[in-house]
Amino acid sequence: MSGRAEMVMSWVLLLTLVVAPSVLAEWTPSADLRFRAEMAPDTLTIGDPVELLLEAAGPTGGDLIFPAIEDSIGPWVVTSVLEEPFTGDSDRAGIRKRVRMTTFQTGVVSLPPLPLLWVPAEGETLVAYTTVQFAWVPSVLPDTFSVADPQAALGQLRDVKRVVQLEPSRWWLWIIPFLALMAAAYYLTRWWLRKRRQQQTVAVPSLAPVKPVLPPEIAFREGLDALRGEEILERGEFKEYYARLSMLLRQYVEGRFGIPAMEETRREILERARTHRHVDVSQADTLGSWLAETDLVKFARVEKLMEDAEEATRKAEEWVEETTRTVHAALEVESRVPANAPANASGDTPTYAPPNTPRLAQGNEQGESR
Repeated sequence: MSGRAEMVMSWVLLLTLVVAPSVLAEWTPSADLRFRAEMAPDTLTIGDPVELLLEAAGPTGGDLIFPAIEDSIGPWVVTSVLEEPFTGDSDRAGIRKRVRMTTFQTGVVSLPPLPLLWVPAEGETLVAYTTVQFAWVPSVLPDTFSVADPQAALGQLRDVKRVVQLEPSRWWLWIIPFLALMAAAYYLTRWWLRKRRQQQTVAVPSLAPVKPVLPPEIAFREGLDALRGEEILERGEFKEYYARLSMLLRQYVEGRFGIPAMEETRREILERARTHRHVDVSQADTLGSWLAETDLVKFARVEKLMEDAEEATRKAEEWVEETTRTVHAALEVESRVPANAPANASGDTPTYAPPNTPRLAQGNEQGESR
């Protein structure tokens, strides 16, 4: 530090010793409050940032009121304020803030005391103050600079540098060869691909193996086993279960009797089922009741229990087994009818009912074929 700086610091210390007792006598810190201030660094250049750490602690049962930090504190310009978590003792509340600031004054720059209030719910308000903080800001001018001789002082200052003429950027000159190279690569790639396609022989695509179509009753059982394996009922997703179960039975009806059932309404399905030659009246009524119950769960959101879902599954299985036996028996009987069997009065070949089964609908309404 130069001799001038040492002299200034000596005067500041002397003023501190003289003024500090009167300040401390007027602002006596409370014994129950602690308000600490620490500024670093204590030596800086004009405009350099300085960090001020403020740490306060007080007893519980009251509110710590921190000083309002505006855009400036005395000769210091505040740039940012950051509050950090701070935990003191178990019976004391604490606040910690980091204030970044700078100054544009030279010499010894002080930070005045900052007050801290503690306001209890009942009782006397306590106050504490930080100590005065100092920082040394040396001048950027040389030590020999003298205001008394302005001409000599100006002679010590350096002149500004000359203006440097910047060369204009010519980056765009690289775009032309780059675009030409990309165009050449594009046309070469197209030529090579066209030539390669001409040289290649036509390959016969291999046929994928055709998956055998399962009988409707087997497809229903496999789909039901897969549905049970997903444990949808155990998760309480009854609406999803009924929708999937209804889809399986509709697929069986469509595959077994040739009746469109995937997107048709219950009424449309029943109208075709009642006129089909392989579905008797009781089976059609059972199908209608079953579809009505599942529609209530899917669309009307009727609450069902697991026992109800298992009962609906059992009924669907029994209906599939019963209609499978009925169709097989009817087809076996029909296969025994001679080709030149006499026609009935209307000219149609008579429909034969399988043994031990109710007589199916006969007459002119033959229904849909499988």
